[in-house]
Amino acid sequence: IPEATGDTYALANVGPADIGFYSVAVSAGGAATTESSVAILTVATGGGSRLANLSTRGLVPAGGDLTVGFVVRGSRGKSLLVRAVGPTLGSFGVAGALADPKLDVIPAGASAAMNTHDDWAGAPVLAGAFAGVGAFALPAASRDAAVLATLPAAAYSARITSNVAGGSGIAIAEVYDRDASGAASRLVNVSTLGFVGTGAQALVPGFVIAGDAAKLLLIRAVGPGLAQFGVGGTLADPQLAVIPLGKTFTVASNDNWGGNATLTAAFAAAGAFALPAASKDAALVVRLPPGGYTVTVSGVADTTGRALVEIYDLDP
Repeated sequence: IPEATGDTYALANVGPADIGFYSVAVSAGGAATTESSVAILTVATGGGSRLANLSTRGLVPAGGDLTVGFVVRGSRGKSLLVRAVGPTLGSFGVAGALADPKLDVIPAGASAAMNTHDDWAGAPVLAGAFAGVGAFALPAASRDAAVLATLPAAAYSARITSNVAGGSGIAIAEVYDRDASGAASRLVNVSTLGFVGTGAQALVPGFVIAGDAAKLLLIRAVGPGLAQFGVGGTLADPQLAVIPLGKTFTVASNDNWGGNATLTAAFAAAGAFALPAASKDAALVVRLPPGGYTVTVSGVADTTGRALVEIYDLDP
């Protein structure tokens, strides 16, 4: 910020243009610079915002899957683009991408898929939908999968498996809201149960907030708390960090939620299952400006295992 070099910094008549992330850098006589953690400034604009895109990058193990759950709430059907991207990740420098993903869209509680897709085949209607939501293009001959669907308010999962027996690799599951802002239905929750590894095998959810207002979110990384559901091989001590897309700084993080009363209330408000107060699961509530974000989930001391990562929209 030009001329913001004093020991205090004040903003008068704060407006939407001032929304963002602020930090302080201190140096002395050319010595190394020390930078503070980031403060988030949001402004009540009177407008609205929505989760416009939900995604997760993770490992599809041989014989296993990468499954992303999402919830639609509202009075009308929601128009969505759902993609399972594997081979095209290679063009972004991702090593070990899943060569031939298969995509199943499954209603909550159902055993059979309502939509099954493989090889999007360069369909013009899909290519137009990619451009319409700002998704990166896919080569027409790629074996990535994609589908357009209008889904009634309910919970669903998008499951990615290998279309080749014994195949494994890194894939991204993506869910895009195709409706205009202010539609009668919205995406309110995304969750991923998957393997949290290290390096390229990290589990990395992402989301985009569209609109002109900040959004209040509950974000959790649950490992030990899955024991009550009989899930084995869980991540013993998960930690999470929220990073704006294209940036390197962290705007919110947590390791061990600690039975915090505010978080307990947020769990109940979101309809999330309770966690033991002494568990080493991670959780935070944060209000974020519009934009794209990633949630990095890792194990303390580079431990690995299965974890559930959840993002809840807490706005009314």
